[in-house]
Amino acid sequence: MASSVGWIDFSSDHRDKAKTVIDLLSEPGVLDELGVGSVLVSFADRMFPGISTIQTRAKYFTLTALLLNEYKSRAERRKQTVTLEQFLERRELDCRVALVESQKADAKETGIIGGSFGSRTDRNVVRRPSSIYWRGLQSFGIVSPPTLSLPEWGRLVTDQLGHLSTMLQSTGSQKGDDPDVAHQPLSARVNAPEVPVDYQDDLTIDLTISEARFLHDRIIAFQPHSLLGQILSRPRLMRDVLNLPASAGFEAFPALPSIRASVDSSMAEVVHHARGFWQIMEGAHIRYNCLLQQRFGTPDLAKEFLEDWEEWRGSTLPIPTDWNLEFVWRVMSKTGHTATES
Repeated sequence: MASSVGWIDFSSDHRDKAKTVIDLLSEPGVLDELGVGSVLVSFADRMFPGISTIQTRAKYFTLTALLLNEYKSRAERRKQTVTLEQFLERRELDCRVALVESQKADAKETGIIGGSFGSRTDRNVVRRPSSIYWRGLQSFGIVSPPTLSLPEWGRLVTDQLGHLSTMLQSTGSQKGDDPDVAHQPLSARVNAPEVPVDYQDDLTIDLTISEARFLHDRIIAFQPHSLLGQILSRPRLMRDVLNLPASAGFEAFPALPSIRASVDSSMAEVVHHARGFWQIMEGAHIRYNCLLQQRFGTPDLAKEFLEDWEEWRGSTLPIPTDWNLEFVWRVMSKTGHTATES
């Protein structure tokens, strides 16, 4: 008897979240054996909202915005018979081919999503850039309303979701209780950078100066209190971050003097606790692997991991004495994540 595993597709938003988890777990070395993923995501959302590890290049923020704007403009000019899903499937494929051809070589290494397919049009990625970057587009105020999934936003563009004003006031399965807001008409909006009409004739994976300024200004305007927003608005801090070597680990980041000197006190506390949590979990993962190798591995591997454990114990900085687990729970609460304390 054949069996399979799946999930019930209650909404496109649930589907996107499930795909993100699958994408993350498909990368080597990111299995959340200790169950602390929600804590890590909470710190990430607090410091770098709209950014995730499966994003490859900032260009996709502006390129996706341009494609969404193109779709919206088409819908306003005539009755739209093509769904946003169908439109993006075709246009993102076109852009991938254009990016690969402009890059000529090393398309995959330069962060072009689907670059391994080259110029082939009979193959496409499972998750397109619009899906991967959607949360960031909302976080930076590039698209609105900020609570809709990508398919819902597309249906709103074509005026197929007149009931969404109530959905926007909902949490979970509970309907909104603000009758004034519920009757306000919704409008799908997109802000895109100014580009020439023929911008796709010379499409590259690098941001243009105008695109970089556009993205810079949106992040500062909509996420000014995040660490990302503060880095972009403080030249000294941005310079120090950019000067970090490519091989630098997380410990080098909060150790920057400009972090303590430039960011506001509340964010400095978040960074401080993120650093403490990173130190603890680095040791926890090493020790976890030690125990696994001692029980299931070979003597040589067990010895190797034990040496890693002793090295960590001898070299790690002391855990900050003011590190507070209650603060971690507050960060999680503010970012909408939950965990079981034990």
